[in-house]
Amino acid sequence: MTKRLLAVMTGIIAVIGLSGMVAASANAAPRIGLGGGAGIIINNSSVCTLTAIGHDSAGRLVGLTAAHCAETGDAVRAEKAAGSGVIGQVTSSNKYWDYAVIRFDPAKVEPQRNYRGLTLGGFGPQPAFGQNACKAGRTTGTNCGVVWGTDPESPTFTLNQSCSNHGDSGAPVVVDNKLVGLLNGGRIFKNIGGTGLNFDIECNDPGNPVHVPTLSTGINYILKDLNGHNIVGSGFRLI
Repeated sequence: MTKRLLAVMTGIIAVIGLSGMVAASANAAPRIGLGGGAGIIINNSSVCTLTAIGHDSAGRLVGLTAAHCAETGDAVRAEKAAGSGVIGQVTSSNKYWDYAVIRFDPAKVEPQRNYRGLTLGGFGPQPAFGQNACKAGRTTGTNCGVVWGTDPESPTFTLNQSCSNHGDSGAPVVVDNKLVGLLNGGRIFKNIGGTGLNFDIECNDPGNPVHVPTLSTGINYILKDLNGHNIVGSGFRLI
């Protein structure tokens, strides 16, 4: 009788334990899919674009965006699931190179190599003059434009006809699916030809070629700077 009672009690405990595990699994919030080109909300105040997501040399889940969007310590939310709460935190913000590192919570974020049709298949060199480069921003989407100016000694290059507007900062800039840069913003041309005129036309329509060129930081400058410091993000590699 004692052995039979013990067996029954053991079975009941096992069932309760199993049902508890199933309930916990059912109640767990699904992870939010993020990849290069995703909209992110920083410190509940600014909306920018995630450049890329991956892991650093320590295996931490990290991402990049523009530094003028983020300060160290800022909380990060996913724009498409803002109600899900904080999913990461800005761990460093380099104003000189205009890039920031975000450490994501792997329990809340599912990193995606292909996001909204954009696949980041590795890193590429600074694009040359005349090459076609594309950017994927949360505001104006994915569009391409010729590279009007580039300097191998400078971290920045300009793109014309690659449409961008507020919220696109941090967007990945790609050539042949290789990540080549991080979108910083638009260049303002002042006092053109001594006329006192300024050229600062934001792009609202990718089909309209008349807009200010965009500025981007070459990804290899960012990686070199990151790898020169023992910080979160060092040894960054794409998912």
